[in-house]
Amino acid sequence: MNENIDNKAHESSAQPTRLFSVLSLICGILSNLLCIFGLPTFALIPVGFGAAGIAFAVMSNKRLGKKMDGMGTAGLFFSVAGIAIGLLTFIVAFAILGNVDWSIGWLVWWS
Repeated sequence: MNENIDNKAHESSAQPTRLFSVLSLICGILSNLLCIFGLPTFALIPVGFGAAGIAFAVMSNKRLGKKMDGMGTAGLFFSVAGIAIGLLTFIVAFAILGNVDWSIGWLVWWS
């Protein structure tokens, strides 16, 4: 009987850590997907998701008190990659837009 109680207590204490690992992985994947399918001018949105993914991975690691689990590690990897790709996309987009001659009428169709 006591073993069942101990197992349930162990499972309930592991749930928040797993939740943060899953949230880290979701934020990291969203960060990469937004980098790939998003517009270059909105490249800072994936950076926000990447930062949230890193925060969730760190919180997961603090809750565990030992090595990070696989989902937390994958979430951390995807989040860092999303931040790097997002910042690179943002820099490249504005470098390209900075070299465009805006006096050409068809490039400024929205004005």
